[in-house]
Amino acid sequence: MYNDKNTGMPVIKRPETIILDYGGPNIAKPLHIGHLRSAIIGESLKHILRYAGYDVISDVHIGDWGLPMGLSMAEFKVRNPEWLCFSDNFNSKTDLIPDINVNELNEIYPYASNKSKTDEEFLKLAKDITYKN
Repeated sequence: MYNDKNTGMPVIKRPETIILDYGGPNIAKPLHIGHLRSAIIGESLKHILRYAGYDVISDVHIGDWGLPMGLSMAEFKVRNPEWLCFSDNFNSKTDLIPDINVNELNEIYPYASNKSKTDEEFLKLAKDITYKN
């Protein structure tokens, strides 16, 4: 390995394309060390495969933009029906958008997710919001 310019790594003769999709944190929940682990493993595989001669297309997929976001928005709507952003004539250029702090974000999704398991009307509202947005 010492005298081999590729340090023992076999290099392919005809490059193939490999697609890697890794990461996948749920953006409705706080990040944690497990998300870093997945990203590090994915990046490592990408570098190893490129070194071996493969054409690698990679993406760190940020997961769960769908229903988890709809659940969070539905719960904000239930708690704050007076917010202008929930009115039919909301204008994002002129109307104020409410401030939401990180503690609210960390609390609201797990609460809304649990609520959706027992409250069919709430789940329907969240699905409607998800579909429309």
